Amino acid sequence: MRSKHQAGQAVILVLVALSLFVIGAIGLAIDGSQLYAQRQLAQNAADAATLAGMMSIFNNTNTAANNNLFGNVPNGGGNPAPLPCPANSDLTPCYFARQNGFDPANGDTVKAEFFGGASAIALEPGVTLSGLPVNLMRMTLIRPVPTSLMRFISSTAAGVAAQATAAIVDIPVPVPILVLHPTAAASLQKSGMGANPGITICGGPQKSIQVDSCAGTGGSVSGVKCDAQPAVQFPAIINLSRAGPADNGSCTTGTGADFGNSGTPVPPDPPNILLGSTGNYIEPATPIEDPLGPAGLNVVTPTDPGPPSTAPTACNNGLPSGCPNPCTNCTLYYPGAYPAGISLGGGPPSTAVFQPGLYFIKNGGFTFGSNSNAVMANPAKCTGPVPANTYTGCGMVIFLAASGGSGNTFSATSNAGKNAPTFLLGSDLNSTYDGVLVYVDHTAPARVHNFSGGGQFTLSGTFYMTNTKATMLADASHFQTLDLGGNAGSGTEIDGEVIVDELHMHGTPAIVMHLNNGLRIIHKVALVR
Repeated sequence: MRSKHQAGQAVILVLVALSLFVIGAIGLAIDGSQLYAQRQLAQNAADAATLAGMMSIFNNTNTAANNNLFGNVPNGGGNPAPLPCPANSDLTPCYFARQNGFDPANGDTVKAEFFGGASAIALEPGVTLSGLPVNLMRMTLIRPVPTSLMRFISSTAAGVAAQATAAIVDIPVPVPILVLHPTAAASLQKSGMGANPGITICGGPQKSIQVDSCAGTGGSVSGVKCDAQPAVQFPAIINLSRAGPADNGSCTTGTGADFGNSGTPVPPDPPNILLGSTGNYIEPATPIEDPLGPAGLNVVTPTDPGPPSTAPTACNNGLPSGCPNPCTNCTLYYPGAYPAGISLGGGPPSTAVFQPGLYFIKNGGFTFGSNSNAVMANPAKCTGPVPANTYTGCGMVIFLAASGGSGNTFSATSNAGKNAPTFLLGSDLNSTYDGVLVYVDHTAPARVHNFSGGGQFTLSGTFYMTNTKATMLADASHFQTLDLGGNAGSGTEIDGEVIVDELHMHGTPAIVMHLNNGLRIIHKVALVR
């Protein structure tokens, strides 16, 4: 039998237990929210640090001699022990982690791991790592977070951790036609055209055309105002109904492909873009960086190779080596620098025969005039008397140097290519210039390149005509234009890409792109986990 002075003791124990429970519940709510917020901060910081670190490896930057964490990166394969970031380090991943609030000097743990060769980390399905010596980087961030009420029933601190993994991955070039000007109105336009398609694309990737300009949005890019007028300024006569991966380039089985526009068109859905049953008009579409520039393959800019080994030579009936047989009124051209350019035609029907290699045009442009046509030597079989070129493989590159002023352009006029089959082959995809046929120096002044007057060609390779994005942001009038006009290319076929700052059409151009899905692969830095 309990004494009276023991009465109510159980109530006290219950109240104490309930108090601890309430404190724990409140502490869990308060500290749980704090830990969740810190976890989000850690993940954001890890994402930013690993992307920046992988990009610095990709660009070969951040190699200060006295503070070089990247000096420990393996040259291929393997996984070294995680490398801690020193306090106040200026190395890219360490710096970005600190800028996002995670600093070893404040008790945080910031570690980097690098991988080369095959992946040592399970990645998302569909990720294809590049074959570069270092292709994967993982950042780990850990922070001890003091608890408040939770310390009465648990520890005085709890750790939050986050990891992020970035990689250099292989992706196919997104689009056959890429219009790069970041801010200009009417970067893709037409005027005075008839009812026939100006451009038809067969085969290729799911997206066929991308217009990067933000024009019409009222926004800005890097502090530069987007033009008030739209970038796509016409009901474009563009046929994508046989484009896309379902077609092998024959224009028979394609079901359609996408058209991407970063800005605002008028009307919102141009009615004469024929998208097929599986194509879409995407607006706004995320801009795509130059796939051959620093963010992509970083294709080298040609340098002056010196004069050709042999001056242009008349050739008939297969002589000298590489000329077709028979060949009437033919001239064989050898790679090298041409100070006054190359101008074809202008008289009786003639044929230019090109040996594989780099044609460095200093001034005067590369012009197909009336009655001219062109072929590759032998025809670019890369055997016997016409071997592959060290830099271009079996094909050629026409480089238009900055030194030639605004007139140093590529042009085809006055029914060029109508008298005989005309075929030019760009550089090999695995060569120094990676598939490029026409290359305009990125520092060249503003120029207009054109197909007009009914020229007909079969061209295999990339038309690479662009100034840099930074150049166009600094001066919106400094860009490269490709103009298709006046029955341009009635019958012209292109197997490759068109990468240009602005694309204009007038008259009745008729360009057909046959793409057999042999897509170019580029390297890109991306978060993969």
